[in-house]
Amino acid sequence: MRNFLFSLFFSISFFATATNTDIKETDSIGYSIASDDAVLSMIDSLMSNRMYNCFKYCTTTGDSIFNDNPQVLIDSILDTRLEFLDNETPFELIYNQYTKAFINLYVNKRRKLSRSVLGLATLYFPMIEEVLDRYNMPLELKYLAVVESALSPSARSRVGAQGLWQFMYRTGKIYDLNSTSYVDDRCDPYKSTVAACEYFRFLYDMFGDWQLVLAAYNGGPGNLLKAIRRAGGKRDYWEVRPYLRRETQGYVPAFFAVNYIMQHAAENNIYPTQPKFFNYELDTVIIHKYTDLNTLATVLEIPISEVRFLNPTFKKSIIPNSKNGYAL
Repeated sequence: MRNFLFSLFFSISFFATATNTDIKETDSIGYSIASDDAVLSMIDSLMSNRMYNCFKYCTTTGDSIFNDNPQVLIDSILDTRLEFLDNETPFELIYNQYTKAFINLYVNKRRKLSRSVLGLATLYFPMIEEVLDRYNMPLELKYLAVVESALSPSARSRVGAQGLWQFMYRTGKIYDLNSTSYVDDRCDPYKSTVAACEYFRFLYDMFGDWQLVLAAYNGGPGNLLKAIRRAGGKRDYWEVRPYLRRETQGYVPAFFAVNYIMQHAAENNIYPTQPKFFNYELDTVIIHKYTDLNTLATVLEIPISEVRFLNPTFKKSIIPNSKNGYAL
């Protein structure tokens, strides 16, 4: 099975939200992310995602939530904060020009999305952390779902990757994420998180380094092994990075930046745009028989938009007959 997995991953790119790090000296921080950067493109496409139509604004912070004045990024402060975060994680959180460019992206250029992600974190992080803990994975891996999908289970990339963790169709099949005309398990937050943890474990067993796991998660382990050979066998991420595919090189700095912004949002005057539901308000029931979510919403007097928001797994708002049942 392991040989099969390796062969498959060697030949196809695993995820679609890879990054391009042509950083140019064009803006006030000294560097900027290229306009065709894949992470930037993903973020822009998610701004119109229907997931973000199900928010209400948090008013506890007053007018400050709408204060979008540019934040000044001071190198010494950012470096100190990342160094402190680095002491609490197995990831080597490095502050450099690439990390700063992505911090600037989330702090200044895409503040609205950062507020939305902070809100969605209250809905999805408790579940993600529980699964990561069960698999003995670093809890900071939850931030990878922000890089991948901005915490939108309904996110779909231009090449067909789906869900919080952006699984491609064939890769999802390997980890028991089935897709039919009515149901797509890749969009199930819980099932896809379990699959992601299994894949993290597979990659860590192969590379033994969390920075390399991130790079392999994005570009595929086959491409990473090629880059390691081109780097003369070196296995330090920053030494291998120049040999990675162009669109993969910014992925790890983007992950570092998300670690920063999710833990230092308030210091940058960014406050959550809260979803209509919190994790503790939700529960599930198992449905075995054919159910139309539109009819269910009418009977329960719940807006269909909210039912769909909470159940992105069902493509056509239909739960098909199932012996094992589906979680609603």
